[in-house]
Amino acid sequence: DGLQRAAQAAADRADASEALLAAQTRQREAITAQNSADAQLNAAQAALLELRQRQIAGMAARLAGGLEDGAPCPGRGSAHHPAPARPSDDAVADAALTAAEAKLSSAVAAARRAAATLATVTSELKALAEKAGTASDDPAAARQAARQARDTLQSASGLAAEVERLQRAIQAQDGELQALQSSLQAAATG
Repeated sequence: DGLQRAAQAAADRADASEALLAAQTRQREAITAQNSADAQLNAAQAALLELRQRQIAGMAARLAGGLEDGAPCPGRGSAHHPAPARPSDDAVADAALTAAEAKLSSAVAAARRAAATLATVTSELKALAEKAGTASDDPAAARQAARQARDTLQSASGLAAEVERLQRAIQAQDGELQALQSSLQAAATG
């Protein structure tokens, strides 16, 4: 039973060691995906910020268009208007802001998914590394150790079967010996 557990543990370590390479690749891919999602999130945030700044500039120009000399500014209240904002050709439509907000929302969701995937893959990699133990450094050696443990288990199982067979043969011989001794004793007394 102890040899069987040792052989299974060696096989499990070898399997984990071999699975580490694939898990490390998945982790690198997850890091790349998260970096890409974060970059898209940053770009979406910057685009929305730029649109909002342009929208504010457009609002100032609309307010400035209604200014009259000597009348108070509806924004600041001053009757003096030294440099009113000028209308711009790149005014921002509400639809453009809505689209940018939707793109930002989508980028936030993608970044969260990428972060969750990376956390899962990193956790799997850690579990495999723990299971592989020192075998993580050399998958081929771990596989060889697992084969040796399996071979030792098979040899031990074969020896145990042979011992059992020999014990049965000894018991049979003991039975025959006792029968012969009884026959000899009966012949000698009779």
